[in-house]
Amino acid sequence: MMALGLLRARLYLWVMLPSSPASVKMVPYFAQHYEERVGVDTKRRVTVLLHRPAGAPIDERLSEALRDAFGIDDSSPRLSVVSNFSSALKVRALNAWIASLPKDAMAIYADLDEFFEYPPNTRRNVLGRMVERVGPNLTFPALRDFREGISIADQYPLECRTRKNLFGGVDLKHALFSVVERGTKRRRRFANSHRFDTEKTPRGQPIDFAHYAYVGGPGGFLDTLQVKWQAKRDAKNAGQRVYDRERACFRRRIDGTITLTAAGTKAFTARCYDDPS
Repeated sequence: MMALGLLRARLYLWVMLPSSPASVKMVPYFAQHYEERVGVDTKRRVTVLLHRPAGAPIDERLSEALRDAFGIDDSSPRLSVVSNFSSALKVRALNAWIASLPKDAMAIYADLDEFFEYPPNTRRNVLGRMVERVGPNLTFPALRDFREGISIADQYPLECRTRKNLFGGVDLKHALFSVVERGTKRRRRFANSHRFDTEKTPRGQPIDFAHYAYVGGPGGFLDTLQVKWQAKRDAKNAGQRVYDRERACFRRRIDGTITLTAAGTKAFTARCYDDPS
Protein backbone atom coordinates (compact mmCIF):
# COMPACT_ATOMS: atom_id res chain seq x y z
CA MET A 1 0.00 0.00 0.00
CA MET A 2 1.31 3.47 -0.89
CA ALA A 3 1.23 5.59 2.29
CA LEU A 4 0.89 8.85 0.37
CA GLY A 5 -1.16 7.51 -2.52
CA LEU A 6 -3.80 10.22 -2.06
CA LEU A 7 -1.09 12.85 -2.66
CA ARG A 8 0.55 11.15 -5.64
CA ALA A 9 -0.50 13.81 -8.16
CA ARG A 10 1.05 16.55 -5.98
CA LEU A 11 4.10 14.67 -4.68
CA TYR A 12 7.69 15.58 -5.62
CA LEU A 13 11.03 14.27 -4.34
CA TRP A 14 14.54 15.78 -4.29
CA VAL A 15 17.69 13.82 -3.50
CA MET A 16 21.41 14.57 -3.48
CA LEU A 17 23.78 11.65 -3.90
CA PRO A 18 27.49 11.05 -4.42
CA SER A 19 28.91 9.43 -7.55
CA SER A 20 30.13 6.22 -5.93
CA PRO A 21 29.81 2.42 -6.15
CA ALA A 22 27.62 2.53 -3.02
CA SER A 23 25.16 4.86 -4.78
CA VAL A 24 24.92 2.49 -7.74
CA LYS A 25 23.69 -0.23 -5.40
CA MET A 26 21.46 1.98 -3.23
CA VAL A 27 19.49 3.75 -5.99
CA PRO A 28 17.13 0.84 -6.85
CA TYR A 29 16.30 0.21 -3.17
CA PHE A 30 15.60 3.93 -2.68
CA ALA A 31 13.43 4.11 -5.80
CA GLN A 32 11.45 1.02 -4.84
CA HIS A 33 10.75 2.38 -1.36
CA TYR A 34 9.50 5.76 -2.54
CA GLU A 35 7.53 4.37 -5.50
CA GLU A 36 5.87 1.33 -3.92
CA ARG A 37 5.74 2.12 -0.21
CA VAL A 38 5.33 5.92 -0.31
CA GLY A 39 3.66 6.68 -3.64
CA VAL A 40 6.08 8.98 -5.49
CA ASP A 41 5.93 8.88 -9.28
CA THR A 42 9.66 8.17 -9.48
CA LYS A 43 9.83 8.25 -13.29
CA ARG A 44 8.56 11.86 -13.49
CA ARG A 45 8.71 13.55 -10.08
CA VAL A 46 12.25 12.94 -8.80
CA THR A 47 15.02 15.55 -9.11
CA VAL A 48 18.65 14.55 -8.48
CA LEU A 49 21.67 16.63 -7.47
CA LEU A 50 24.75 14.52 -8.17
CA HIS A 51 28.11 15.19 -6.52
CA ARG A 52 30.83 14.14 -8.97
CA PRO A 53 34.31 15.45 -8.00
CA ALA A 54 36.14 17.52 -10.61
CA GLY A 55 38.02 15.31 -13.02
CA ALA A 56 36.14 12.16 -12.06
CA PRO A 57 34.82 10.17 -15.03
CA ILE A 58 31.13 9.58 -15.57
CA ASP A 59 30.17 6.30 -13.89
CA GLU A 60 28.19 4.48 -16.55
CA ARG A 61 26.73 2.09 -13.98
CA LEU A 62 25.34 5.01 -11.98
CA SER A 63 23.99 6.63 -15.14
CA GLU A 64 22.19 3.38 -15.92
CA ALA A 65 20.83 3.12 -12.37
CA LEU A 66 19.46 6.69 -12.51
CA ARG A 67 17.90 6.04 -15.91
CA ASP A 68 16.24 2.80 -14.77
CA ALA A 69 15.02 4.20 -11.45
CA PHE A 70 14.05 7.78 -12.31
CA GLY A 71 13.97 8.04 -16.10
CA ILE A 72 16.90 10.47 -15.88
CA ASP A 73 19.85 10.67 -18.27
CA ASP A 74 22.84 13.02 -18.33
CA SER A 75 20.92 15.65 -20.32
CA SER A 76 17.77 15.56 -18.20
CA PRO A 77 16.58 18.85 -16.64
CA ARG A 78 15.90 16.83 -13.49
CA LEU A 79 19.62 16.12 -13.04
CA SER A 80 22.24 18.64 -11.90
CA VAL A 81 25.92 17.86 -11.30
CA VAL A 82 28.26 19.64 -8.89
CA SER A 83 31.99 19.07 -8.46
CA ASN A 84 32.29 20.33 -4.87
CA PHE A 85 30.28 19.37 -1.82
CA SER A 86 29.18 21.75 0.89
CA SER A 87 26.11 21.98 3.10
CA ALA A 88 25.50 25.55 1.90
CA LEU A 89 25.54 24.51 -1.76
CA LYS A 90 23.15 21.66 -1.01
CA VAL A 91 20.68 23.94 0.76
CA ARG A 92 20.81 26.53 -2.03
CA ALA A 93 19.98 23.87 -4.62
CA LEU A 94 17.21 22.47 -2.42
CA ASN A 95 15.60 25.90 -1.96
CA ALA A 96 15.79 26.60 -5.69
CA TRP A 97 13.98 23.32 -6.35
CA ILE A 98 11.24 24.19 -3.85
CA ALA A 99 10.79 27.56 -5.57
CA SER A 100 10.25 25.78 -8.91
CA LEU A 101 7.43 23.50 -7.75
CA PRO A 102 3.69 24.10 -8.21
CA LYS A 103 2.10 26.04 -5.35
CA ASP A 104 -0.01 23.07 -4.24
CA ALA A 105 2.90 20.60 -4.26
CA MET A 106 3.86 18.39 -1.33
CA ALA A 107 7.60 17.81 -1.21
CA ILE A 108 9.99 15.18 0.09
CA TYR A 109 13.68 15.97 0.58
CA ALA A 110 15.52 12.74 1.32
CA ASP A 111 19.16 11.74 1.19
CA LEU A 112 19.83 8.46 -0.59
CA ASP A 113 20.17 6.58 2.71
CA GLU A 114 16.94 7.96 4.24
CA PHE A 115 13.81 5.82 3.91
CA PHE A 116 10.97 7.93 5.37
CA GLU A 117 7.82 6.40 6.83
CA TYR A 118 4.36 7.99 6.92
CA PRO A 119 0.94 7.46 8.49
CA PRO A 120 -1.40 5.88 5.91
CA ASN A 121 -3.17 8.38 3.65
CA THR A 122 -1.77 11.40 5.45
CA ARG A 123 -2.20 14.81 3.83
CA ARG A 124 -0.25 16.78 6.43
CA ASN A 125 3.37 17.73 6.99
CA VAL A 126 5.42 14.96 8.60
CA LEU A 127 8.53 15.17 10.79
CA GLY A 128 10.87 12.18 10.79
CA ARG A 129 13.41 10.90 13.31
CA MET A 130 16.44 8.90 12.17
CA VAL A 131 17.02 5.39 13.45
CA GLU A 132 20.34 4.07 12.16
CA ARG A 133 20.33 0.58 10.67
CA VAL A 134 23.33 -1.73 11.15
CA GLY A 135 24.21 -5.23 9.96
CA PRO A 136 23.95 -8.40 12.09
CA ASN A 137 26.17 -8.51 15.18
CA LEU A 138 27.21 -4.86 14.73
CA THR A 139 28.74 -5.40 11.30
CA PHE A 140 28.83 -3.05 8.32
CA PRO A 141 28.48 -5.21 5.21
CA ALA A 142 28.29 -3.99 1.65
CA LEU A 143 24.78 -3.70 0.25
CA ARG A 144 23.70 -6.75 -1.75
CA ASP A 145 22.75 -6.44 -5.40
CA PHE A 146 19.08 -5.41 -5.65
CA ARG A 147 18.43 -8.22 -8.15
CA GLU A 148 19.08 -10.80 -5.42
CA GLY A 149 15.70 -9.90 -3.95
CA ILE A 150 16.85 -9.47 -0.32
CA SER A 151 15.21 -6.50 1.39
CA ILE A 152 17.49 -3.80 2.70
CA ALA A 153 15.85 -4.05 6.13
CA ASP A 154 16.82 -7.74 6.35
CA GLN A 155 20.42 -6.90 5.44
CA TYR A 156 20.66 -4.29 8.22
CA PRO A 157 18.36 -5.60 10.99
CA LEU A 158 19.72 -3.71 14.01
CA GLU A 159 18.17 -0.38 15.01
CA CYS A 160 20.57 2.07 16.66
CA ARG A 161 19.83 5.45 18.21
CA THR A 162 23.25 7.02 17.81
CA ARG A 163 22.84 10.16 15.68
CA LYS A 164 21.81 12.41 18.56
CA ASN A 165 22.44 10.34 21.69
CA LEU A 166 26.04 9.40 20.86
CA PHE A 167 27.39 11.88 18.33
CA GLY A 168 25.41 14.97 19.31
CA GLY A 169 24.01 15.40 15.81
CA VAL A 170 20.47 16.30 14.79
CA ASP A 171 18.26 13.27 14.20
CA LEU A 172 15.10 15.10 13.10
CA LYS A 173 14.21 15.93 9.51
CA HIS A 174 11.15 17.25 7.70
CA ALA A 175 9.97 14.17 5.81
CA LEU A 176 6.97 15.74 4.03
CA PHE A 177 6.02 19.39 3.70
CA SER A 178 3.83 21.76 1.72
CA VAL A 179 5.96 24.04 -0.44
CA VAL A 180 3.89 27.06 0.58
CA GLU A 181 3.50 27.82 4.28
CA ARG A 182 -0.04 27.40 5.50
CA GLY A 183 -2.01 30.65 5.67
CA THR A 184 0.63 32.56 3.66
CA LYS A 185 1.91 32.84 0.12
CA ARG A 186 5.51 32.35 1.22
CA ARG A 187 7.56 29.50 -0.21
CA ARG A 188 9.31 27.42 2.36
CA ARG A 189 13.07 27.70 2.61
CA PHE A 190 15.51 25.51 4.49
CA ALA A 191 18.13 27.07 6.77
CA ASN A 192 20.02 23.78 6.82
CA SER A 193 19.26 20.13 6.07
CA HIS A 194 17.12 19.73 9.17
CA ARG A 195 15.02 22.86 9.71
CA PHE A 196 13.17 25.60 7.90
CA ASP A 197 14.44 29.17 8.14
CA THR A 198 11.37 30.09 10.21
CA GLU A 199 12.19 27.76 13.12
CA LYS A 200 15.04 27.27 15.59
CA THR A 201 14.44 23.53 15.82
CA PRO A 202 12.22 21.23 13.73
CA ARG A 203 8.66 21.20 15.08
CA GLY A 204 6.23 18.28 15.18
CA GLN A 205 5.69 14.80 16.60
CA PRO A 206 8.36 12.70 14.88
CA ILE A 207 7.89 9.35 13.19
CA ASP A 208 10.88 6.98 13.17
CA PHE A 209 12.45 6.12 9.82
CA ALA A 210 15.29 3.86 8.73
CA HIS A 211 18.59 5.63 8.08
CA TYR A 212 20.97 3.36 6.16
CA ALA A 213 24.03 5.50 6.82
CA TYR A 214 26.31 2.57 7.68
CA VAL A 215 26.53 0.65 4.42
CA GLY A 216 30.02 -0.76 3.97
CA GLY A 217 31.93 -1.84 0.90
CA PRO A 218 33.75 0.24 -1.75
CA GLY A 219 32.58 3.85 -1.72
CA GLY A 220 30.70 3.12 1.51
CA PHE A 221 29.99 5.25 4.53
CA LEU A 222 33.56 5.89 5.69
CA ASP A 223 34.35 7.54 2.36
CA THR A 224 31.17 9.64 2.55
CA LEU A 225 31.90 10.49 6.17
CA GLN A 226 35.36 11.73 5.20
CA VAL A 227 33.89 14.03 2.51
CA LYS A 228 31.37 15.51 4.97
CA TRP A 229 34.02 15.94 7.67
CA GLN A 230 36.37 17.70 5.23
CA ALA A 231 33.57 20.04 4.08
CA LYS A 232 32.79 21.03 7.67
CA ARG A 233 36.50 21.49 8.42
CA ASP A 234 37.04 23.66 5.34
CA ALA A 235 34.05 25.80 6.32
CA LYS A 236 35.30 26.02 9.94
CA ASN A 237 31.87 24.72 10.93
CA ALA A 238 31.23 23.50 14.47
CA GLY A 239 29.51 20.46 12.95
CA GLN A 240 32.97 19.01 12.41
CA ARG A 241 32.92 17.89 16.05
CA VAL A 242 29.94 15.62 15.36
CA TYR A 243 31.88 13.89 12.59
CA ASP A 244 35.01 13.71 14.79
CA ARG A 245 33.05 11.69 17.35
CA GLU A 246 31.52 9.49 14.66
CA ARG A 247 34.80 8.77 12.87
CA ALA A 248 36.38 7.70 16.17
CA CYS A 249 33.96 4.75 16.35
CA PHE A 250 35.18 3.01 13.19
CA ARG A 251 38.29 1.63 11.58
CA ARG A 252 38.99 0.03 8.21
CA ARG A 253 40.87 -3.25 8.15
CA ILE A 254 43.58 -4.07 5.62
CA ASP A 255 41.06 -6.16 3.64
CA GLY A 256 38.77 -3.10 3.36
CA THR A 257 36.06 -4.25 5.76
CA ILE A 258 34.84 -1.77 8.37
CA THR A 259 34.69 -2.62 12.07
CA LEU A 260 34.04 -0.80 15.31
CA THR A 261 36.85 0.46 17.51
CA ALA A 262 36.76 -0.51 21.19
CA ALA A 263 35.01 2.77 22.00
CA GLY A 264 32.61 2.24 19.10
CA THR A 265 31.74 -1.28 20.22
CA LYS A 266 30.88 -0.07 23.71
CA ALA A 267 28.80 2.83 22.40
CA PHE A 268 26.88 0.90 19.75
CA THR A 269 26.23 -2.13 21.98
CA ALA A 270 24.39 0.13 24.40
CA ARG A 271 22.25 1.74 21.69
CA CYS A 272 21.38 -0.98 19.17
CA TYR A 273 18.46 -3.38 19.19
CA ASP A 274 16.90 -5.96 16.86
CA ASP A 275 14.18 -4.59 14.61
CA PRO A 276 10.96 -5.73 16.37
CA SER A 277 9.21 -6.22 13.03
